[in-house]
This record gives sequence, structure tokens and C-alpha cells, in this order.
Amino acid sequence: MKCEGECPAFEWFASYEQYESAYIALFDVGIPEPPVPLFESAHDKTHPAPEIALENTYFYEVLRLRSDPGRAVPDYLVTQLEFLAALRYTCEHTPEESTAASLARAETEFLERHLLTWLPAAKAKLDRTNAPSFPVMMTLLVQFLIHMHEDS
Repeated sequence: MKCEGECPAFEWFASYEQYESAYIALFDVGIPEPPVPLFESAHDKTHPAPEIALENTYFYEVLRLRSDPGRAVPDYLVTQLEFLAALRYTCEHTPEESTAASLARAETEFLERHLLTWLPAAKAKLDRTNAPSFPVMMTLLVQFLIHMHEDS
């Protein structure tokens, strides 16, 4: 996969403590919510949060996967990206052409219905912060997912 253009300027944190502090302040704490929550349901106000979580769970069941509620919820960014990676891996390593085609359709639909519906909004919120590093990483993630979707 090739991305067009120059890589945006990138500056990492001077210490782990600065990274951790910025991460917590941006993504984990805030009233009534963090500035940029990493949950789909925090950005998609057109559907109730339980409905969003349930639909994500239905996608995960395609591969017989389940999110561990003690560690993450189904609409959390990391959980969604882990599923997407498992889906792509399974699609690329299945010997049956019909199964691969079905999994490729599931990937396209998952990107359309989930990640690409809320990550651009999260990116826009993150772009309005003065945080180092994270806006660049989110920009690259969104661009990568758009390219994935266009290539499918």
C-alpha cells in the first residue's frame, strides 16, 4: 500500500511520563467525557451505545471472536483494529475463494459501518488540540483505512 504526499512533521514526547500524561488527558479522562474518546459510541450519536456495541459484536462473531469486557468494549478503537487485522489475516490465508470473497465484503462493510464513520470525527477533535504526535498518528490511521477501503 502506498500513501501519496509527504509524511507530516512528527515530534515524539521527551519522556514516557509526558506521553502517558497526554494520552490520559486526551483519551481517558474528562467531564462529561475525555476530549477525544476512543469509542465509536462517543462519536456516533445517531445510534444508542448498546446498539453500536452489539453490531460490533455481530461482526466479531464472523470469526468467532469476542471482546473481553474486563479489558475493552466492542466499540473501542483497539478492539476494532484487532478485529480488522484478524479479518484481513483470515481473508488472505483462507484456501477457499468464496470464503475469501465473503470475508473481503465483511471487511469493506466493517470499515464503512464503523471505523470510517467515527474516526474522521475523532480526528477532527484531535486536530483541535495542541497535542504532539497523536494528531499525526490519527491522520495516518484514517488515511490508511481510507486506502484499505478504496482498495477493497
